[in-house]
Amino acid sequence: MDVAHACRRPALPAPANGTLLAFAAGTLLLQQAPVLPAPLALAALALPAALLAWARRRGWPLALWLGLAWFSWHAAGLLAQALPATHAGVDLVVTGTVASLPSREGRVTRFEFAPEGPATTPRVALPLGRLRLAWYGGHPPLRAGDRWQLHVRLKPPRGFRNPGGFDYAGWMFRQGLAASGYVRDGPGNARLGPARHPAARLQRLRQRLADGLAAVLGGSRFAGILAALALGER
Repeated sequence: MDVAHACRRPALPAPANGTLLAFAAGTLLLQQAPVLPAPLALAALALPAALLAWARRRGWPLALWLGLAWFSWHAAGLLAQALPATHAGVDLVVTGTVASLPSREGRVTRFEFAPEGPATTPRVALPLGRLRLAWYGGHPPLRAGDRWQLHVRLKPPRGFRNPGGFDYAGWMFRQGLAASGYVRDGPGNARLGPARHPAARLQRLRQRLADGLAAVLGGSRFAGILAALALGER
């Protein structure tokens, strides 16, 4: 037996390939839909899909339905965390964790922020997912994995719909980002110490590695490439 033949990975059997393709097709179909199907309508399709899979002795009908159901459940969860358009531009007080390595570009620092609970104002409570924030001008040092209380002003994701252009709203949705906005200057912005949950510990480790790379490489033209390869940073 030659080496190339011995090292060749065994291919998945045809039924397994068909099942995986059917699941992927289910998720792709809903990505093209203008609205998500109603939960009852999706649940009603489960029995026909199971009967068809049993009758044909093939798993792909049920895999197709599972793809539809999984994407619908995941997308509904993200949409439930979105900022309502009626509350765009409202001052909110949010407590949470810096969930990415802060990136300084000129006068602005950009970072992702994971709220711990509902964002609040004196009158409104809003469920929110992760936020993409900008903090302009001078501000206290920001480090990944730290807890902060921030005064923010947000807006829901929007994007241009010109064909072939970058779909910013779609990109935000795929990244699990509920809204974008900026930090408003004021005495209420306060660092609350390091967060203790596992995701925050991982972010603090990434921050230490980034600081170490910056200290060693300094102004090297390879610093950005190495940070991207080691830490997944752009």
